[in-house]
Order: sequence, then C-alpha cells, then structure tokens
Amino acid sequence: NGFIRSKGDALRVIAGVASGGAAFVVRNDSKIERFEDIQGKRVATPQKGNTQDVALLHLMKEKGLAAKTQGGNVEIFNISGGDQITALSRAQVDAIWAVEPWVSRLASEANGKILFEEKKLWPEGKYATTLLVARKKFMDQHPDLVQKWVDGHIEITNYINQNLREAKEVFNKELQYETGKFLPAAYLDQCFEKILFADDPMESSVQESAKRADSIGYLGKGNHNLDGLYDLSFLNKAKHDKP
Repeated sequence: NGFIRSKGDALRVIAGVASGGAAFVVRNDSKIERFEDIQGKRVATPQKGNTQDVALLHLMKEKGLAAKTQGGNVEIFNISGGDQITALSRAQVDAIWAVEPWVSRLASEANGKILFEEKKLWPEGKYATTLLVARKKFMDQHPDLVQKWVDGHIEITNYINQNLREAKEVFNKELQYETGKFLPAAYLDQCFEKILFADDPMESSVQESAKRADSIGYLGKGNHNLDGLYDLSFLNKAKHDKP
C-alpha cells in the first residue's frame, strides 16, 4: 500500500524474514467445524489490512461470505497481540486469524484450537509472512548502514536455523519479558515448527497477496503495478561476500 500510494517512492522490500506461522484459531465451543461455519460469528484479525486480515477477507469472498459492513453476517474485529487471548478466552470473539506466537498461546491459554494453518491455502505451503522493508530515502542516503543491517539479518537467520534450541530459549525469554508469560515447551516447539525463517523474499506470494488485497478493495483505485517494489542488491551482496 505504501509503495503504491507513494508511486514507488516510499519503500523497498530488501529481504525475506519468515514464511508460515499463521493459522485460523477457533474457540473450542464455537461450533465452527469448517470455515463456512463463521456465518453469524465474530471473527478477528490482528489489524486492518495486514496479511492475516487480507487472507481472511479473501477466503470469505471465495466462499461467498461477507462482513456485516458489506451486507453479510460475519462480524469482523481487529485485535492485536495479547488482547487476542483475552478476547477468545472470554468468548468476545469466536475465531481469530492469528500468527505465531499468538496461535500457540491461543491454543494453550484461551480454549482455542487450530482449524487450519494458512500454508494449506498456498502452493507448496510457502508464503511470505514477514518481510524486511527499508525506506527508499534512507537507503539512498545510508547504503552502508542498510548493508550492515542486511548482513546482520542473514547472520541471525542462519543462527536461528543452525541453533534452534538456543534460539527457542532466547525467544521465550523475550516473550516473557514482553508479555509476562512464556510458552510451555510443547507449544514452543509447535510454534517453531510452523515457521520457516529465511531471507528468501518470496516475491510471487507477495504479488499474489497484493492481488488479493486489491480484490477486496484495500489498494484503492488506479495503477497497482508493483514493479520496483523489490531491491535485492543488498541481499545479493551479503550472500556474495559471505566467507
């Protein structure tokens, strides 16, 4: 959206971060056994226009469902982070399209169950969940700093994949610091099993996400050409210079 509205001037995707980790979680007593059962229910996503929100509204459109604001009977809320746990456990919503670590926490703490993982909706189960993005003006003014950032990003990504046990411990400590709770070991393992940490920017899935966002009216009117969204020169240099 930022790229399109600025006519390509605002930002660039410079690397991938993660694939997977998103899932549709329902309350155990919600009587939602398949996605179509959300008719007449209250469903949440982290925020309007983010990847989970686009995924929800796109699948609803495919299934012939619509939000109440669009003449349908599905109530949609935007609830982020730890507030998702409160909302599901108190039956304020019936389902949430969430991303890890909240998926695992909803299952472990909020009477939730995973109805399906989003990867089932993508070819080969791969799609970009998180990307590394840089402001174009900053890239032009400080290419050395951007290069150092990308170098460090690749180093950390490799560390996670090569030292999974230690990475889980670091993550859980940070999660406890940020939210006051850590994930139980079993859910921590499940959380990491759902996510692929990779610097691959998965451009084709981003292009498809943009088409889906456009189909539900999130990109506004006009030209939605994404040519130039990616600048992988820093990523390619980091990989080329790696000893």
